[in-house]
Amino acid sequence: MPVATKYLFIVSMDVTKEKETLFNEVYDTDHVLLLLKVPGVNAVTRMKTEPVAFDLAGERKLLDGGGEPTYVAIYEIDNPAVLAASTRPRTVSSSASIATAA
Repeated sequence: MPVATKYLFIVSMDVTKEKETLFNEVYDTDHVLLLLKVPGVNAVTRMKTEPVAFDLAGERKLLDGGGEPTYVAIYEIDNPAVLAASTRPRTVSSSASIATAA
């Protein structure tokens, strides 16, 4: 994903297995569409942690994401003021950070 803006708003979240289907449905059909209407929000990318096995120094290693949030969303925004805009939808997250491109 080429980043086209100077600022990234990164959100990590967990969802219980019982609510994961509803979470994905709301996120994909409602949440992202609303966020993309907010002035200054240019793109949204969401990723899900999946286990992976790989070979390192002749040993098989498993990277399972244990203890890390299941989902990570990356929002490309024009500037941090976008987060305080009164026009943006109210959202809840477990953790979030802003990264600035060099």
